Amino acid sequence: MATLFEMEPLGESGLKLNEAQKRAITHGQGPLLVIAGAGTGKTRVITERIRHLLQSDDTLSGENILGLTFTKKAAGEMKARVVKATGERGKAVTLATFHSFCETLLVEADPQRVMLDKFDHWILLRRNLRRLRLEKYRRLADPGQFLNDFVEFFSRCQDELVTCEDYQRYADGLAARLEAARETLDQDTLAEHLETVALQQELARAYRASEELLAEKKRVSFGSLITGAVGLLERDRELRETLQKRYRYILVDEFQDTNIAQLRLLELLATPTRNIVAVGDDDQAIYRFRGASFGSFKLFLERFAGWKQGQDSTPFRVTLTENYRSTPNILRVAMQVIAQNAVSADFPKKVLSPNRPAGEKIRIVELATPEQESRWVAAELERIHGAGRRWKDFAVLYRQHAHRDHLVEELSRRKIPFVITKLSILEHPVVKDVLAYLRLIATPYDDIACARVLGAPAWHLVAADLVRLVERARKDKRSIYDILQLPQGQLAFDQSPAALGQLVEFVSSQRKTLKRSTARKILGSLTEWLEVAQRAKEHDRKYVTRLAEFMKEW
Repeated sequence: MATLFEMEPLGESGLKLNEAQKRAITHGQGPLLVIAGAGTGKTRVITERIRHLLQSDDTLSGENILGLTFTKKAAGEMKARVVKATGERGKAVTLATFHSFCETLLVEADPQRVMLDKFDHWILLRRNLRRLRLEKYRRLADPGQFLNDFVEFFSRCQDELVTCEDYQRYADGLAARLEAARETLDQDTLAEHLETVALQQELARAYRASEELLAEKKRVSFGSLITGAVGLLERDRELRETLQKRYRYILVDEFQDTNIAQLRLLELLATPTRNIVAVGDDDQAIYRFRGASFGSFKLFLERFAGWKQGQDSTPFRVTLTENYRSTPNILRVAMQVIAQNAVSADFPKKVLSPNRPAGEKIRIVELATPEQESRWVAAELERIHGAGRRWKDFAVLYRQHAHRDHLVEELSRRKIPFVITKLSILEHPVVKDVLAYLRLIATPYDDIACARVLGAPAWHLVAADLVRLVERARKDKRSIYDILQLPQGQLAFDQSPAALGQLVEFVSSQRKTLKRSTARKILGSLTEWLEVAQRAKEHDRKYVTRLAEFMKEW
């Protein structure tokens, strides 16, 4: 029977494992940090380690292994590789994103909980604006102006395990220190500090109000999934010990992207055995805006290995430096950019070694505007395609989703076919709007769905109109949709757009067909009524079509 290292890798590179990879894969008990440079086979290390654990211990079940990463795609790919290598035993291995793992824990603890995306969280706050008691952050012309920032800020606090009570204490501390120093400050400085304290107190009130609203509605915001799971495990000793016994080995991918909340979750799960292998690259932290950085590596060694700064960390870490992905030319350019990153004395600088031929030289093209960039890219695609390459041979990368729009417009104008990857149909804005209409038809008292529908330009409502509408609904203790059905003169805004009557009429007509119709038929009627085929852009229509196909399948 072949040994682990004689087996072919999981259909990927055909290369045998190098010594650093072998050490990471065959690591025994206790914590290990694997610092893996780009293209050095870190995903392979995780999947091969799972295979090694299962093959070296017949008593170990797949249920005893937990693997956590940051994207559904990565979790799915690892699962497929593990199952291919280990068969039935591998099917029981838990491979999930941090957020999906935590969502499962919270829903199992309370099945009534529902997760809100950021937009629905915004709507919840918008509908309960009075509860936030805003003064400094409220503008009469646009009362919800700062709510997007609030949602992001609350999520950022939760990444660092800063609760609303913690933030209130911080704001109170600022106020107390200012009061103690009041007599020593001139009027201008005092006024400036008073303004800062007032803003922080208002943020603290709004944060607390947001958490109270979520609890009352049994909703969980995306940002609070991990902190909610941490709180649950800290409170529920029986559940914590059950999970600790279940997951004898824990593996974490992309560890450089972990934040304080995720580290705390791992602590709660990995105690007392601390059989945890974390794989990451300090040069690839893409979630620094969410509190992640190479500092996570230090915290891992401190919390799981008992390491102290200045001590030798080599017994607890392995560094992978053999690059199997990139040509030397690409690697040289990339390393010149990465060399600008901050370096920690506790983690020696990595020097990656290429294992491929030199490859083509790198071209750098500088252009003045995003529009010029998009035109140049599209023209290059047409030129190379004209020389005989297929459209599916091309890939275009961009740094942020905001950079996509100009490129999409240019490709569409030139009729160049394209697919936007990693954009779920359910996350597409047009599909979210369509789903809100369907939710309103199914449950007219769903105020979040109704508010999203009314926010569409077709109904000509300005923010002030929507505020008055919501306040009237709250005052009458009725749903927003109920208020929409009042005679025109009784509505909360001065001049009711005639289009709103059409909306009410359409929703009412579709509700009469609910018992004898299907979701797919109602979707067809809806998209026809909204004139999606005529009004939506071509690349948006594809997502609505895929939604219809999804409904047909299910």
